[in-house]
Amino acid sequence: MIIMAGEYKAMSYRIGMTMLTYNRLEDTKITLPNVIKTASNKVAWALTVIDNGSSDGTQEYLKEQFELKMIDTLVLLKENIGVAKGQNVGWCLHDKNGAEIVGKIDNDVFFHKNNWLDAILNVLDNSPEIGALGYNCEHKNTYHIVNNGKVLYRFKGGNIGGACFFVPKHVHETLGYWTEDFDKYGEEDADYGVRIILAGFKNAYMDDETVMEHFGHDSKEYREFKDIQRQDNLKGSFQQVYNSYHNKSRSLKFETNILNEITEKDLILFEGSHI
Repeated sequence: MIIMAGEYKAMSYRIGMTMLTYNRLEDTKITLPNVIKTASNKVAWALTVIDNGSSDGTQEYLKEQFELKMIDTLVLLKENIGVAKGQNVGWCLHDKNGAEIVGKIDNDVFFHKNNWLDAILNVLDNSPEIGALGYNCEHKNTYHIVNNGKVLYRFKGGNIGGACFFVPKHVHETLGYWTEDFDKYGEEDADYGVRIILAGFKNAYMDDETVMEHFGHDSKEYREFKDIQRQDNLKGSFQQVYNSYHNKSRSLKFETNILNEITEKDLILFEGSHI
């Protein structure tokens, strides 16, 4: 069943961000208001939150934030469909509203500077060579700065971390969505990074590495669960998919049917956008 808050309204915004939640309520209570407060007061943007069937009070908290108009689109799933499918729900909804840039924000990050989204937009507007751009969550690693004559960014040969991940429209149209082959957790960001490189684009971080903190308060059990899935992916499905890209037996563009899959069984609420 679909339950909607009012009628669905067509929105107009340049950047569509998706945040995926699954339990970890205390992290969400830190990250969500921080993102809303610091993202931008100039750029038109919208935040979609997808909850993967949380059972720790997260859904109730998100409903409250939606009613306070802090969240633009809220999707409450009855079961955990994983990271890739959950993010694809958000990106599909943003696509319906014509977003020029789609992004992924984890619910365990904290931004230390205001208007960080403006800087993302500026770099992507002036760097068509970039396939994915984010703030660095790998602070133990510093990547060299590139000056393309208009803006500065840090080039990374491999994939960038999925905690903060923005893709411009021309790249999204080329590569589509997050690959849904890797079960609930693991390697979806690495997969997108591989596809970006093979399509002739670059993965990059913003030049300022002090903007974002990735705190990641995973419980021991939750971390072990994700690590096991990741190792399974690395040993099996990820390598198979990776090889199929290289031998060109698989398209770099991934299409999804996820909205049709969840339509009859989940709760979707819609509202406006931050401008």
